[in-house]
Amino acid sequence: MEQIRNDAAYHGANIKIVNVGGGFSYGQLGFSHHATEDLSIMRAIPEVNIISPFDELETEQATKFMAMKRGLFYFRLDKKRKVSDHITPKKRLKKNKFIFGKMSLLIDGKDIIIFSIGGIVNDLFQVCKKLNDNNIYPSLVSCHTLKPLDNIAIKRLCNDNSKIFVVEENSKIGGLASGIADVCMNNSIKPKVFQSYGIENKFIKEVGDREHLLKLSKIDSSSLYKKIRNSIK
Repeated sequence: MEQIRNDAAYHGANIKIVNVGGGFSYGQLGFSHHATEDLSIMRAIPEVNIISPFDELETEQATKFMAMKRGLFYFRLDKKRKVSDHITPKKRLKKNKFIFGKMSLLIDGKDIIIFSIGGIVNDLFQVCKKLNDNNIYPSLVSCHTLKPLDNIAIKRLCNDNSKIFVVEENSKIGGLASGIADVCMNNSIKPKVFQSYGIENKFIKEVGDREHLLKLSKIDSSSLYKKIRNSIK
C-alpha cells in the first residue's frame, strides 16, 4: 500500500498493478493470502482506478483498454475464471462490451437488483436461477469498474421503491456496497430494501479452498439465495 500510495499514485505514474488471486482464490494458503480488503484500501487512495472483471471476456476487454489508457490502475483478478457459460460470447459482445466506468447489465429482471463485482458474479447466476424458480426475477449487474463508480447507472437503477442487494468477495467496509450507499444517500434515494453481503470485519483463521471459505462467510450461492429470498419475504 505504501509503495502504491507514495511512489505511484502521488506522482500520477502510468502503472498497471495486477492482483492475481483476489478474494479467497488462494484460501488454501491461509489468511495471509486472503485478498479481502484490497478493494477498500485501493478505493481510498487518490488517483487509483480500480477494475475487477468477473470472467475471461471482461478481463480481455479491460486489459486492452488499460494498455491504451494512461494512468494508475489496480486490476483485480480471480484465479481460474473462464468465459462465463451463462451468457454466450456473441450476446456479450453486442450488449455487454466492457466500457470503463460503466456497469454491465447481465440479466434484466423486474423485481430486485443485484450489484456485484469480480469472480463472485459467476456464482450469482445460480442464485438468479433459483430465484426465478420461485417467481422472483432479479436484474444482475457487473460493477467491473469500482473506481470511478458508475454514479449515473446507480441513480437510474435505484429508487425509493427498489430492492437493492450488493454482493462482493471483499470486506463489507469501504467496498462496492459502501460506494453504492454513498451515491443513494447523497442523492436522497432511499431504496425499499438495501442489503449488502460481503466479508465481515474479522480475520478468517480456517484454511480451505475458495468454496469452503465462501460458505464459511455465508456468501456462497446457497447462502445468498436464502438471504435474498428471506429479505424479500
